[in-house]
Amino acid sequence: MRQGSVLYMGALAKHIAPDDPKIVQVVHKLLDTLGTPSEQVQRTISVSLAGLVGKAAVKPQAAEHVDRLLETLLGTASYAEPNPSPSPNPDPNPNPNPDPNPHPNAHPDCNPDPDLDPNQESYAERRGAAFGLAGVVKGLGIPTLKALGIMTRLQEAVEAKAIQPYP
Repeated sequence: MRQGSVLYMGALAKHIAPDDPKIVQVVHKLLDTLGTPSEQVQRTISVSLAGLVGKAAVKPQAAEHVDRLLETLLGTASYAEPNPSPSPNPDPNPNPNPDPNPHPNAHPDCNPDPDLDPNQESYAERRGAAFGLAGVVKGLGIPTLKALGIMTRLQEAVEAKAIQPYP
């Protein structure tokens, strides 16, 4: 119910005067609702954001919105350096009954990435941030990618992820 009312506000806000401060409140509600684990809701919010971020009341805050979305998109994923020092007395058999194949549908040589598990709550938040970022860029135009450094931050995150060895 709550998501429906937020989406309805987003659709109606397109018809409000461009300098009305109520648009800012609607954009904040839309951004807060992006974590909803429904792709249809996230897509609809993205379309609503695209129509609202170019308005005069919202445009000055675009960099803040992009930063928040990028933090959500990249911040919940693990880009930490691997621990170089092993524990002094590692347990040779940490799990007495190891499951030979914890993911029965996975290829045996494949090591699934827990960051990409669609059942985790953070996955929905990251996917929502990606949809939100797409809506903001669509609303402000492609030059926004360079002006706000979006591509640079995404490239750095991809390179940091590529450097990490598989466990």
